[in-house]
Amino acid sequence: MKKIIALIVVALFLGSTAFALTGPGIGDIMGQGKLPSDAHKVFRLVRYCPPDTTDALFSTASSLTADSIVIWDCNSDDGVTVTTTTTSYDSAVAGVIVGTILTPDYGTQGISAVDAIGKRNWGWLQTYGLSEVSGMTLGTVAVKSSLATSSQCGRAGSFVASTTNPVLQGNAGFYLDAYTAAGTDVQVFLTLD
Repeated sequence: MKKIIALIVVALFLGSTAFALTGPGIGDIMGQGKLPSDAHKVFRLVRYCPPDTTDALFSTASSLTADSIVIWDCNSDDGVTVTTTTTSYDSAVAGVIVGTILTPDYGTQGISAVDAIGKRNWGWLQTYGLSEVSGMTLGTVAVKSSLATSSQCGRAGSFVASTTNPVLQGNAGFYLDAYTAAGTDVQVFLTLD
């Protein structure tokens, strides 16, 4: 009987030692794919509000399309709402939309995220990992160039840090593919998480 107990203790010790040597420790493992060869990705559920605060019924706003680069909405300032920008290198860059998000179906711009639960203007934002963006209609970008918002709504450009303006520091990651003017499905790697 003593031999069986000793063998069980040894087996438990060896099993826990092997796990301790290979495990990452305490914490969340974010973005892990099904297989080790899958690219890691992190997503967040977000609410979309068009940037034009004067359009109370959103009648002239467009839906937010997949591959759009967006910023956190500083008007809602709830950490859940995103919008588009025409500011290059916007420091409020949030990530890339991975599926179309419709415009709000409610009549006022001032509705809170809590009150908007269940409405149609929710979707997925990717903040980390392999993704795709739509590029600007002007210029080109080389592989390894830094990724940022551009002067064209929802379209990505290359990041150039400002030495004088702290609101123009929005580096979102880097390009894995080069693109020429108006490139679509341009492969990038997001580093916002």
